[in-house]
Amino acid sequence: MRAMLVISSFLAALADPLLLASGVAQTPPPETPGILSEICNDEYQAVRNYRAFSRKALEEDHPGVAHFFDALASSETVHARNVLELLRRLSLSPEPTAAEPKIQSTRKNLRFALDVELREIDTKYPDYLARLKRENQGEAAKVVTWAWESEKQHRDLIKQLELGTGLFFGVLSSTLESRHVHYYVCQVCGSTYVQMPEGLCPICLSDNSNYREVPPPPYSKKRPSEPESEGP
Repeated sequence: MRAMLVISSFLAALADPLLLASGVAQTPPPETPGILSEICNDEYQAVRNYRAFSRKALEEDHPGVAHFFDALASSETVHARNVLELLRRLSLSPEPTAAEPKIQSTRKNLRFALDVELREIDTKYPDYLARLKRENQGEAAKVVTWAWESEKQHRDLIKQLELGTGLFFGVLSSTLESRHVHYYVCQVCGSTYVQMPEGLCPICLSDNSNYREVPPPPYSKKRPSEPESEGP
């Protein structure tokens, strides 16, 4: 059964001119489908986590942090879409899976995000790329490189969160709220900036018209004297 899957994937690659041009069809990809499926699941999990963390931040009156999580989710959505398209080019029908997010306080959610993102940047993506390149998967390596490079862009933003995961969380939160930060995400590769890049995207070299601003989440701060709604 596994041999038939590998052969069918290989024949699909031969029939695809985009994959043929990138050199993907030169070698049957025994590991590539599994690698791409793992990445796709990770990206879907990240999107689900960050959306949930954004909602929690709003509940705790941290709209600036919620906006930051929304920006991360927007970037991860582009990564997931790109990898999903690669899997479909290999004639696979992936069904991405994601566990129920473990939602904690916003402070702990920031710590979790920091740990996960830095682990992906330093360990997971380099391993994925090395394995894809061994199998001569040029198109897949390009898309995964885009994701890796955009994750690196998150590093500076996430490093700022280190102050927000301990005693200085209030400082971080108030800073994010006062700055009215803007986030722009490239819809081709997922790169993320706080200012719109000029000209071409620095990562995928597409036109900057592919960038979209991530809108701030709807938020209305509840007055201290306002009672909790019991619902209908």
